[in-house]
Amino acid sequence: MAVHSYFDLSPLSRRKFLYHILLAGGAAAATSLISACNAGSTAATAEATAGVQPSTTPTPAADLLARLRGLDFDTFIDESFRTWVLRDPEMMTIGGLAGYCGMRNDQLTDLTDEFIRQTQALEAGILELLNGFDTNTLTPDQAITTLIYGWAFDDCVRQQPFVYHDYPVNPMVNCISYNIFALFTDLHPLSTRQDAEDYLACFSQLATKWDQLLVSLGYREELGVVLPRRVMPDAIQSLRDVITGSRDDVIYTYVFEDRISQIPELTGEDIDTMVSQMQTTAAESVVPAYQRLIDHFTSLQATAPTDIGVWQFPNGLEYYAQCLRRNTTTELTAEEIHNLGLENAERVAAEMRAEFDALGYPADDDMQTSMNRLYEDGGDVSGAAAVAAFQDAIDVGYSYLERTFDLIPTTPVEVIGGEQGNFLSPAPLDGSRPGYFYAATSWTIPRYNIASIAFHETYPGHHLQLALCNELDIPVARKFFGFTGFVEGWALYAERLMWELGVYENNPIGNLGRLNMELLRAVRLVADTGMHALQWTWDQVSEYQTQVLGYPTERERYMVMPGQATSYYIGFLKILELRQRTMDALGANFDLKAFHRVVLQNGSVPLSVLEQLVDSYIQSQA
Repeated sequence: MAVHSYFDLSPLSRRKFLYHILLAGGAAAATSLISACNAGSTAATAEATAGVQPSTTPTPAADLLARLRGLDFDTFIDESFRTWVLRDPEMMTIGGLAGYCGMRNDQLTDLTDEFIRQTQALEAGILELLNGFDTNTLTPDQAITTLIYGWAFDDCVRQQPFVYHDYPVNPMVNCISYNIFALFTDLHPLSTRQDAEDYLACFSQLATKWDQLLVSLGYREELGVVLPRRVMPDAIQSLRDVITGSRDDVIYTYVFEDRISQIPELTGEDIDTMVSQMQTTAAESVVPAYQRLIDHFTSLQATAPTDIGVWQFPNGLEYYAQCLRRNTTTELTAEEIHNLGLENAERVAAEMRAEFDALGYPADDDMQTSMNRLYEDGGDVSGAAAVAAFQDAIDVGYSYLERTFDLIPTTPVEVIGGEQGNFLSPAPLDGSRPGYFYAATSWTIPRYNIASIAFHETYPGHHLQLALCNELDIPVARKFFGFTGFVEGWALYAERLMWELGVYENNPIGNLGRLNMELLRAVRLVADTGMHALQWTWDQVSEYQTQVLGYPTERERYMVMPGQATSYYIGFLKILELRQRTMDALGANFDLKAFHRVVLQNGSVPLSVLEQLVDSYIQSQA
């Protein structure tokens, strides 16, 4: 089975992908769910007063905290969240919060150690002030806000000792270099003259940011934290793909020119002037800065670690435990998660074997052979046929919503074909556009995967949950935090829910595709923990995946995003567990719509908080 990604493409195809596809908004899918602690580890200076541009001197955390003392609860939540977001203007821009913050989108995030430490002090201070409120005086909704907000900032504080344990440049999407790439290709607003001027202001700061990044990479190297050798070439290539041999040629220039040409208030002369300014900045600072990063990583290749897990770094196991906690929002240990993966992978594989037997497949065929036959029997789609197939599946998902939901978002989702895809670009918080599901048209997609992908990404999965969150009457902070265990757990639960509703009753091949996707998520628990906690080698991970899943996949992802891949199945299992607990407690009075309302009506929440919410609901009904 082929696993397609940006890094499967040739260099020429990559540049074509960057230019044409990201203009359509594809990058948003990878960066729209911003985890609570990411902003805490990098920060930038800004003032919270509307219309006042950021000063060049960072405001000390003590001064910022002084402004937050003595506020009533609701005002404190709003002002502390705004103050925190302003420490990371890139996050503010990507999150569409400039209007909320009273700022322009003209700043990049500062990576200096001094400012990071100031931000860490601010996070610790916000948590302390939050804990100072008397919970007995809060309304029920304020109490929920305390649980969610408190978990987020407690997580920020827990992350602080590991600020230099990550890989800020890597071949995947969870890094500073990709966030910048996404910002300048897709996520920075470009609808007005002011937007264009803000974009140019940010671009002029990029070389400084990369020099700050080089310093922070030095801090990591002093700790021994260096990107593993196996993915170093792809990381270097991801930087090279942004620039060409020409001193003023960067992919951002093409994107900028294309997008500002659609701004009505700009004349042809305005566009020429702005593009010329971009080219000058690129030649004088941006291209040389990218080259410095490329040279830095090139010099590290020969001595980069051959081991692939974070266990090898100082306090590596403690760091991984924090990665697991942050991504799953539970207290499960690596050993517990590993064993859950082994247990559930065996169970799901057995379910698949029974389905294969029902289709008459030879009982002694291994998983790879059976999956290859399934592909042949089910066929595939590509091009316009793939777009149509996804649209049909999304329509099916939507048609089932009223059976099990009484909270349904009004924001629509649109299907867009493109070279890369099969993911959702969520609707923004301001409702300025619908959600976009990008359907890949440049490769063949097994038919058995179409429905499960559509249900996961749109209805009743990501789009239902994320668009509904935008429409809820809850504080902005609660709309903003995206807890991975909840978000991805819900989307995987959505896949199973459609099976429970009978969608696959006459489609055994599609159901096997669903089970294979569930098996992948269970295998992730084993592979991720094996790599980072049990010191598995590349070959050990590959052998396990091939034996159980039928093919090796996603190993680079686990390597540079420790813990993230475990969030799907842990969240899925928790939601199923809480649903069963509710059914057992309420018996004949159990209402699936009511249960889904409890799960969704507070936006994205840590799984530990979700458990409290469900238990409270059970008590209220009992």
